[in-house]
Amino acid sequence: MMRVADFDRREELLIGRALDGLSESEARELDALLGGREDHSYDITAARLELACLKEVISMPVTARLRVERAAQEWLENLEAPTASTAPVAATAPTAATRATPTRSEELRGPAPLRLADAPADRSLPPVTKAPANRSSFRTVLVGLAMAAALSFAAFVGYQQLSERSPASQRERMLASGLDAMQWAPWTETAVSYSKDVRGDVVWDERTQSGYMTFRNLPPSDPTSFCYQLWIIDASREGEPPVDGGVFHVPAGATEVIVPFHPRVKVKSAAAFAITVEKPEGVVVSKQDRRVVVAAPPAKSG
Repeated sequence: MMRVADFDRREELLIGRALDGLSESEARELDALLGGREDHSYDITAARLELACLKEVISMPVTARLRVERAAQEWLENLEAPTASTAPVAATAPTAATRATPTRSEELRGPAPLRLADAPADRSLPPVTKAPANRSSFRTVLVGLAMAAALSFAAFVGYQQLSERSPASQRERMLASGLDAMQWAPWTETAVSYSKDVRGDVVWDERTQSGYMTFRNLPPSDPTSFCYQLWIIDASREGEPPVDGGVFHVPAGATEVIVPFHPRVKVKSAAAFAITVEKPEGVVVSKQDRRVVVAAPPAKSG
């Protein structure tokens, strides 16, 4: 039977592993206290809290998910597998001296209900004594509460950091710094049929050479057949093709998308931003035969 002090130390090490990790000596100590068994309950709890706070969850690739499921199935089957080189024996009712060590699955299910046939001839039961309360049990509760508080705080901080790094938050920062939002407008020449329905804007920071595009009512793109591509018309590059601002896709079902972008080369004087439909991998120079929308900075007074 594990001593109370060992139990408390085991819980303390399990909590430490879930929060900050363990040193090599602590990991060896935990392995000794676990006696070769695995206990990832605290690690799973921490992972679930972290996943619950993610603003955007990226689906696992199908091949990776199948490998994980297959590994999990093999692990479960190993729990039920008999030990090697066990000779068959005649089936006999186990006694106190010959009862086999319970398997992992039996431990998880708990003891079987007591039947009358299993009861001893002497029906008198020993008196039940209540274990005295001790400080170790109270300490275990405190450690558990401390872990819950620490995980909650870590989850809150993680959520705040994810929110602050989101495209929407970064775009709001640009607007708060005094930058203008340039509204999208249809390209009247060779525009696609849905050009007039697209709404949104562009926020551009020349100092950092970065920006954010917002789109509403922009149809989803099919990565196997076409993409959207941004072009930046630089007034300082007279007679040269527009600067490539990168390709992007719109997922199905999206009502609004915010797309961050960085031009391939430095833009000194952005005169307009334009979107075209191109082949899936994009192009170096666009024919501009499938135009979508265009946006330009407001005219400077004076």
